[in-house]
Amino acid sequence: MSMQSAAELQERFVRILGTTVEEDEVVESLFETDWIRILVTRTTDEPDCVQLEVELAIPACIIDSLRNEVPSSIPGCRTARAFVEMTIAHLRYLIRLEEVGLELSVAPNDGIWSASTTVESTPPIPFFAELLPPTL
Repeated sequence: MSMQSAAELQERFVRILGTTVEEDEVVESLFETDWIRILVTRTTDEPDCVQLEVELAIPACIIDSLRNEVPSSIPGCRTARAFVEMTIAHLRYLIRLEEVGLELSVAPNDGIWSASTTVESTPPIPFFAELLPPTL
């Protein structure tokens, strides 16, 4: 999914909220890149209570300059240094999300770091601006 603006994220969020929750739990993707997934979860028990979860999963990337392996097609994964810098930028992004009120979690066995929050109404555009991940 291409980079979106905060207003576009908010519009998509409102569209997701406009759908009916027909199963016990519905999880929809608000935004996704090779590095980040932003998920919206709703349940039939509390359809107006929405969980937003930002998941960071470092993409598989092998860079071995000694073996002259072909660089990955993943943006930000062309050189080892660029990949390390992009990884650090995404980890800082999670810290920034915690600073604006999301809760951090780590699932080391799955290789996923996340930040999440629960909302009961559509957040303002500045909130969605904070959700925008680092650019590659």
